[in-house]
Amino acid sequence: MATYFKVFVNHSDYVAAHQLLSSFIYFVCRLPFRCFFEASSFNVGSRFSFGSSSTSKLMANKHTIVLMQTSQSRATRTFMDYDSISQAMDGICGLYERKLKELNPATRNITYDIADLYNFIDGLADMSALVYDHTIQAFLPYDRQWIKQKVFQHLKKLAH
Repeated sequence: MATYFKVFVNHSDYVAAHQLLSSFIYFVCRLPFRCFFEASSFNVGSRFSFGSSSTSKLMANKHTIVLMQTSQSRATRTFMDYDSISQAMDGICGLYERKLKELNPATRNITYDIADLYNFIDGLADMSALVYDHTIQAFLPYDRQWIKQKVFQHLKKLAH
């Protein structure tokens, strides 16, 4: 039996509410619960464009929060906020590419394959994603395997 709980945010400042919610999400999703988060008192509609968008546009513009911990230290927990799954996957690739440039500052052209990117993702202490589902107006959690599948699909789409 799944356990559900909601977090209602009553705050007029979206940025402050988002930061608070994002910090709380990371803590909660480490528990063995299926987490749903719902915003109540700030204008979510304007951020996610509910009124005038087609269904396909809503599906493409799924607000995505990537949660990451680079080492065993809890102090390395952070999040990256994106307007879509595609942008989030591009952000993860960019994160890896910046790491490669940091490790190889004298190399002008750095190439890598999907196995290298997977090793980078697996080498992090933790990585997960929260994707906003417009139909239930809640964030759904996804694990590292899902991220790797989406990164592969994203890169494959870019290659064609």
